[in-house]
Amino acid sequence: MSICPKCKEEIDRLKLKIVKHSVVYFDGKDFEEDEYLYPSDTDEEWVCPECDEVLEIEDDGEATEFLENDELKKIVSEKLKRDKKENADMPKL
Repeated sequence: MSICPKCKEEIDRLKLKIVKHSVVYFDGKDFEEDEYLYPSDTDEEWVCPECDEVLEIEDDGEATEFLENDELKKIVSEKLKRDKKENADMPKL
């Protein structure tokens, strides 16, 4: 799990919001929608699924890296190392 830098919640996925533009023709009576949708890179936002805040992620590669960055494991590992060292420095009875 990763931790959202905005709300600090644990998250295991991201939400990708994509705005797509469609073209609609109007002839005075009827609307006819173009079959294509036109997204652009600027119309994408990677957001936290918990707080819906936009994250500093540019593409799916960065999203994967963010999700694989297991911050909790790092914190626990560092704490265990620190505790182990503190226990090793204590005199034995």
